[in-house]
Amino acid sequence: MAYDSSLYRLPDPNVDPNAPGFTMAGYRDVSVGTKNRLNTGSSISVSFKGNYWEISIAYPELDEAEARYLAPKLSYISNGFKPIYLQLPQFIHPAAGEWDESSSTLIAQGSISLKAGTSDTLSVPYWSTRGGNLTAGDMIKFTNSSKIYQVVDIAVDGSDIASIVLNCDVIEPEKLPTCGFELNDLKFRVKLKEGVPMMNLTSRLVYDSTNLMFEEDLA
Repeated sequence: MAYDSSLYRLPDPNVDPNAPGFTMAGYRDVSVGTKNRLNTGSSISVSFKGNYWEISIAYPELDEAEARYLAPKLSYISNGFKPIYLQLPQFIHPAAGEWDESSSTLIAQGSISLKAGTSDTLSVPYWSTRGGNLTAGDMIKFTNSSKIYQVVDIAVDGSDIASIVLNCDVIEPEKLPTCGFELNDLKFRVKLKEGVPMMNLTSRLVYDSTNLMFEEDLA
């Protein structure tokens, strides 16, 4: 789905020049399932749909003005009860550059499907007519979903059909026939995983660096 304009966005210099930048922006894919070890030494595992991202960011040491600016905005997150948007600087646009999203053809609206026999591989025809390119490591989002996926691999065959392997199964494949790509100004919909950290003033009259952990929260 399109981004919800009513949701708060965590301050960063891309949207607010007064915001301190991140000193660290990390992420990992969390798989959902169960795994049990047998007496024989082997193990059995069952994987479920529903992968989600864990995201960790860090702010640097802050002076008084920066702390006064940032502290109330962190409090607004309300210890994880409110979903917000968070943008990672390494995934604002695809690595090959910003996409042209000015028409339904360019974003492949109504042309995206699952490759036959798969649950994690997209098939997109007429790839050369789309608004840009994708490479392994890019993050992608569909126009009718808040879920974000990562591209594991992409190959275009002689018929101009792109096969795009994703990091996990598509959560709601029934929505693919009506979706398009939404790839520019990418933002994760997240909730704070742990409480808002203390703002600690040190003897040097600066505030300690701050670490925050989030997890993807789908609409």
